[in-house]
Amino acid sequence: MEQKLEIKQIQTTSQRIIQTNRILQLTSRQLDQYILEESEANPVIEIVEDPEYSGHSRKTQADSAPEDYLSDDDGESLCDYLLGQITTSFSDHEQWLLEYLVDSLDDNGYLKEDPAEIAEQTGMKPAAVLKMIALIQSLEPAGVGAKGMKECLLLQLQRRENTDLKLERFIRDGLDLYAQGKMGQLQSLLSVTREEILEYISQIRELNPRPGAGFSHGEKTTYLIPDIYIEKTEKGFEITFNPHLYHQIRVSEEYRQLYKSVPKEEKQYLRDRIQRASFLQHSINQREMMITSLAKLILNRQEEFFLDPEGVLHSLRMQDAADELHVHVSTISRTVRGKYLQCERGIFPLKYFFVQGISEDQPVRTDIRQTIANLIAEEDKKKPLSDQKITEQLLSQGIRISRRTVAKYRTELGIPDKSKRVRY
Repeated sequence: MEQKLEIKQIQTTSQRIIQTNRILQLTSRQLDQYILEESEANPVIEIVEDPEYSGHSRKTQADSAPEDYLSDDDGESLCDYLLGQITTSFSDHEQWLLEYLVDSLDDNGYLKEDPAEIAEQTGMKPAAVLKMIALIQSLEPAGVGAKGMKECLLLQLQRRENTDLKLERFIRDGLDLYAQGKMGQLQSLLSVTREEILEYISQIRELNPRPGAGFSHGEKTTYLIPDIYIEKTEKGFEITFNPHLYHQIRVSEEYRQLYKSVPKEEKQYLRDRIQRASFLQHSINQREMMITSLAKLILNRQEEFFLDPEGVLHSLRMQDAADELHVHVSTISRTVRGKYLQCERGIFPLKYFFVQGISEDQPVRTDIRQTIANLIAEEDKKKPLSDQKITEQLLSQGIRISRRTVAKYRTELGIPDKSKRVRY
């Protein structure tokens, strides 16, 4: 009997840890949906009326800036599709790393971050990172998890029964020459005929260079409301959590009283429901405390950014935050995921404040992103800047990056493209 009780307690504890972690990583919108589903399944949960619910924050939509919008929709994401294929059981650390990597894929399904940098940022061993990348690359759609287009195509070829080594070499060494129209140089390099090259191109066209493109990336533009605010006051900085993005709950007092009077055989049912409701409430409170604690740490470590409109971000890893808050790095990653902070300089994803240190003679990536945000904030709202125009303006300031990189940084900032920023 004691052994059964101990097993049940272990299972209950494990389930609670899983629920706590799940609630922590949910966005406010997802949490709201989860709360509603739980309240429908559990009569003990009461929804508390909140006149400020539905994101009635301190700013109205009319007052918002372009970066205060976020693309969002309800289609199946690449992340959900990939994780749905996983049947292997992993340790908590491995599962978190897998989710972190999947969440890091871009819209094409590529993982462009260097594995060594990922290991440094997360505090995980390089071998563990490579193991999980290999797992992702084994999933459908073929080619997902590649570093770029060439590796994506090669991964797809490797799944074929009869792999053409010449075709692999053409992709690896000759594709760029073909794109540049240097057919003679290509023929000489690979010792192939023009007809063979055309055959290779025909085979390549049967492959998918963008395996992530068919999934939901958010086409509907919605107003973005922050999870937490940092405001500068006469006495210093004030941090305020925004609790109005999801329904507030409480345990029904009526059911608490009912529990005292029902027959013994019904007590277990009510006890389970009351405990489940209480723990949900506890998990939501823990989520709020963790987001607030992380915001305080960010303010402390990145104070220059909040004090000075031109202030830059300093090196800060998720592992650094985990060490300071005495939690695992997976807790920081879950806290950061899909959460936003508003300050005088705008609305930023929490992950924006985590920066890898690089040499002083190179532009800092976050400085470039802030420059992009500033250019967009100052643009003519009737004629917004295209990514190409932003690229050109950055070049005039001595910052040489590609148009695709501009688009990537703009997306990381939560800023929609030119067509969605037009104001008439």
